[in-house]
Amino acid sequence: MGPVILLGAEATGLTVVIDGVTYRPVAVDSSGRLIIVGPGTGGALDVAQATPDSLRVGVYGRYSGAWQRQPLAFGFSAGYFQFDSTAAAAGTNTIGGTAVPANTLRVLTGVHGVDQTSAVTRLTVAVANGGNNNRLKMNNGGAAFTHIDWQGQAFMLPGDIPRLIYEGCTLADALRTTFYGYDMLLNL
Repeated sequence: MGPVILLGAEATGLTVVIDGVTYRPVAVDSSGRLIIVGPGTGGALDVAQATPDSLRVGVYGRYSGAWQRQPLAFGFSAGYFQFDSTAAAAGTNTIGGTAVPANTLRVLTGVHGVDQTSAVTRLTVAVANGGNNNRLKMNNGGAAFTHIDWQGQAFMLPGDIPRLIYEGCTLADALRTTFYGYDMLLNL
């Protein structure tokens, strides 16, 4: 049996002897200070520091020069869903989703697009950052209702924009575009 550590309310005068070694339980007082049960006043020794963040509920780490609660490794704070219905201009049409807000990591998990009216030359799913379109998938066109479906994980930083590029459209084609995923806050 390993050492026994008690967390919770103050305890007084308790010790545990295991294999001839005396252990003192650890506790946190009502002010959140770490205390070690021992021979001090009331049986407790005050360590004179607040409970370290690494012992608090949640995941803590060093960020921007201070200990603070870290966001979940792969959690989310909001779902992301955006639908766009556009009457096309002749030629190439780029449909963009909303830019990722500040202090947010967006995980794009899917894009769907279709020209419901006529054939297109090509459909391209991309993420725009720093003026570049980083291609995730490209389909050559076909008949009307040729569509593109992309599913995966594209991690997007603040300012990045998901895009679907329709090439070879006819004037007034009905373009339907859907972007979806989830957002994670970076600064909690």
